[in-house]
Amino acid sequence: MENKKAVVKKEKKEVVWAGAQVLFEKYGTEQNQYGRNSILLVAKALNITPFGVNVLGGLPYINNLGLKQKLSHYSPDARFEYRWIKRSENDTDKAICEARLMEKEVAISDWITGEASPASIKMGTLKGYQNHLAQTRAENRCINSVYKLKIHLDLFEGVA
Repeated sequence: MENKKAVVKKEKKEVVWAGAQVLFEKYGTEQNQYGRNSILLVAKALNITPFGVNVLGGLPYINNLGLKQKLSHYSPDARFEYRWIKRSENDTDKAICEARLMEKEVAISDWITGEASPASIKMGTLKGYQNHLAQTRAENRCINSVYKLKIHLDLFEGVA
């Protein structure tokens, strides 16, 4: 009879998602510590609050709060203009909002579309908030269309 041994491999699991809650953990898993360190590094490098950074799929990204904070650094007088293509009338509707970024009376971005439907909303607690999400997505896309390269260069410089 053949003697078979089970081979157990330990795999390092990456952080799937981490946000502000990992900042308040006194003790945490190795993955949470990695998420915490990533958040703090990116926040410091970009000169934004740690609450403006999340980790998704093992990689840090700047959330809505962080994008708005960077916008206030780059364009303190910036504001958004909106055009609603379709407002959601109920929890099953799709919402479509266009936004553009303005400085004084000059558009500094094109009209950018944000859409939200129940199918595109992953968090159950946000279902029914399609109008808000469409507007937020349009705003974030505007900021990214104008400042994403600058943000990435600031991050590179800050980490170096």
